[in-house]
Amino acid sequence: PLPLLPARISSEQKITPNCFPDNNEYSTGLRIVLAAGMDGTSGQRILAFLRQLNQSQAASQLILEVVCGKNSQLQQRVLKLSALLKNIRIHTHGLVSDLPVLLRRADLAVLRAGPQSISESLVAGTPVIAFDWHIHERGNMQLLVERKCGWGSKEPKQIVDKIEALCQDSALLNRWKRAAARLGADLPGDSFAESLLGDLHITSSR
Repeated sequence: PLPLLPARISSEQKITPNCFPDNNEYSTGLRIVLAAGMDGTSGQRILAFLRQLNQSQAASQLILEVVCGKNSQLQQRVLKLSALLKNIRIHTHGLVSDLPVLLRRADLAVLRAGPQSISESLVAGTPVIAFDWHIHERGNMQLLVERKCGWGSKEPKQIVDKIEALCQDSALLNRWKRAAARLGADLPGDSFAESLLGDLHITSSR
């Protein structure tokens, strides 16, 4: 698997994770960034995920920032779908230049397991659920699980179940946030990339 690439975020932008009090009910809403990648790939999976999320018990607690990238067709489909999904709050974007800012404001990111987007989220101290990946990106998803700063699945229902669990257990989300911030602090160094490859090799050989 390929190592995570350093994110284009300066050291001044790194933040302490914004943790909730344990067992908090997220009265102000749990903010999630859902990003399709620069070219807006994985559109069908994103639409299926939004439909499933709208039916979840946690739907009313969620605020979604959906970033569709350059895929204007996907952006229009999300806009139309969001008008029909009454249980979740959705803000739809095309290609954005401030994704690191959106990630810093978020409590959770749902992303393709590309190295750049995951790196940006971790440097921002925001845990990640990976919802899609190419075979050579699987190691990035495994990293999230191994370092306890996220999770991954290609099944929309499983992702929704995990988000429901996080809404019921803010202590778990807080642990993910702190772990994401720790891992993000290590990303720019070359030694980290080497240790990451070593860790993944050890894990895959077990």
